[in-house]
Amino acid sequence: MNIPQKVEKWIRQEHLIQQGDRVIAAVSGGADSVCLLLCLHALSGSFSFLLSAVHVHHGIRGEEADGDAAFCEALCRELKVPFRLFCEDVPALAEQEKRSLEEAGRIVRYRDLREEAARLAGEEPQRRVRIAVAHHQDDQAETVLMNLCRGTGIRGLGGMPPEQGDIIRPLLSLRRAEIEAWLAEQGQPWRQDATNLEDENTRNRIRHHLIPWLTEQVNPRSVEHIQALAVQAQELDDYLEQEADKWLTGVCGVQTDRQEEEAAENSAGGQKICLPAAELAALPEALKGRILLQAMGRAAGGSRDLTARHVAAVRDLLEGPAGRRISLPGGVTVRRGYRDLILETEAAGSEGGGQKTSQLPPAADFSVLVWTGREKIPEKRYTKWFDCDKINGDVFFRHRRPGDTIELKGVGKKTVKSYMIDAKIPAERRDSLWLLTDGEQILWIVGYRMSAACQVTSETRRILQVSVPEGT
Repeated sequence: MNIPQKVEKWIRQEHLIQQGDRVIAAVSGGADSVCLLLCLHALSGSFSFLLSAVHVHHGIRGEEADGDAAFCEALCRELKVPFRLFCEDVPALAEQEKRSLEEAGRIVRYRDLREEAARLAGEEPQRRVRIAVAHHQDDQAETVLMNLCRGTGIRGLGGMPPEQGDIIRPLLSLRRAEIEAWLAEQGQPWRQDATNLEDENTRNRIRHHLIPWLTEQVNPRSVEHIQALAVQAQELDDYLEQEADKWLTGVCGVQTDRQEEEAAENSAGGQKICLPAAELAALPEALKGRILLQAMGRAAGGSRDLTARHVAAVRDLLEGPAGRRISLPGGVTVRRGYRDLILETEAAGSEGGGQKTSQLPPAADFSVLVWTGREKIPEKRYTKWFDCDKINGDVFFRHRRPGDTIELKGVGKKTVKSYMIDAKIPAERRDSLWLLTDGEQILWIVGYRMSAACQVTSETRRILQVSVPEGT
């Protein structure tokens, strides 16, 4: 079976494209996206869809990036595929929002793709618009392994689904090697991004070292088996979601399907949900955990900041005596009544309102790395790097206390209270911010400044890398 036939079989199996759709191919110029464009072009007639392409110039790699854009435009012209180029200043966005270049680039790519999708949908409202991206089996394996190593649940093991809203992934049935071999057979060149050959980010290290080791030393079909696991995890995740919906709707009258939860991500709270404790406690553990996560997400107006640790804490509350309570992100209070587990948020403006302080520290990743002095320390809001040998004791998270101070570069010691005032952090948020501490020493006001006392210098030999979920 040739590559376009495999892609066609996958598209039909997953129902990714329907007759009359408009499909936008995200084309970078790399082998994966060139394969995507060629396959969609070959299949557009049999599926009767309209094909166009988008390339996003990130403003990072100078003449090399200019060459990528010119290559993509020329290929689309040769195929007679409508082409649109977006030019962005990703370094400026990364600096402004304190994000990595990789993260900022991903944000602008999807923003531009959806802008083009909205434009085309406005021209022909009767057509459904699909955005096709070139993720393949190796990308899927990298994602699953990265999620697994960082700590994940069933949803993370599912990796990237074939269809995610308006995003489709027609190449998930293909390996990277067969894509490149097929392009070579066709005599079709592609562009090589030099940054993909570096080992600076986690995904590249998994790509260059871990996956080849698994393939060579464990099983040649490791990547295929990881993809099969991802499919099973997606199916299990969908099943748990549906069963949790049924239980919450039938027992509590609460509708919490995934679409409504996503739509409520930015909505206000003000909800009260009562879960019958005895009935909930008797359920299988996997379903119980998903029900709790859904109920917590509904009460908080979205589940973005909720983790497995929060679910575990609420599960402990369910199994404990009446009268206990905990606070969760989103201003949610969970308390154990005599018969019910009660989740509630106070409506904005109500008496006693305001953001509550979470009692659970963030689910942080800690890594100790050898420092050569040659690497550049990135600027990231939710990942920081400390001189490991300047930390004297155990590090832990807590909220601020009266008299806390932090050492700032060029300023010296400053009270945390003064810093928060100068940084214009709203008063209602200050008590809920997490501090990373080493004994009484404040190492980091999470999401804001880190201490100058433990900054990495030319004398540093070991680095403590600390990452917390975005928005902590």
